[in-house]
Amino acid sequence: MYHKKYILIDFEYLGRDDPARPILDFLHHDQTREIPKSLKEIFLEEYEKLINSDNSFDFRIRLADPLIGMNWVLVFLNVLSKNYLKHIDFAQGDIKGVIENRLSKAKDKLNKLYFFN
Repeated sequence: MYHKKYILIDFEYLGRDDPARPILDFLHHDQTREIPKSLKEIFLEEYEKLINSDNSFDFRIRLADPLIGMNWVLVFLNVLSKNYLKHIDFAQGDIKGVIENRLSKAKDKLNKLYFFN
């Protein structure tokens, strides 16, 4: 018997912005790193069909790609801020582990800064 599986993609912070921005956030997001690139590309193709994108969408998304990738590097490095460190110390107590984890994620993202390469 065949079972269809549906997955919800929650664009929680979606606002009035170029559609390229939330799509790139999804493609670069840390929690989507286990989704194979081939599936992400299918998602992007289907999304473009749904919004009846023009040629400028592809240009805009490729133009913003490294900027959004770099934004995620900075999100990971935010853990090094003084206020964030206080919060981690209070909430988890494992400052060293969190810093090592985030530095590793930042390094990985720098090595894979572009989605479209």
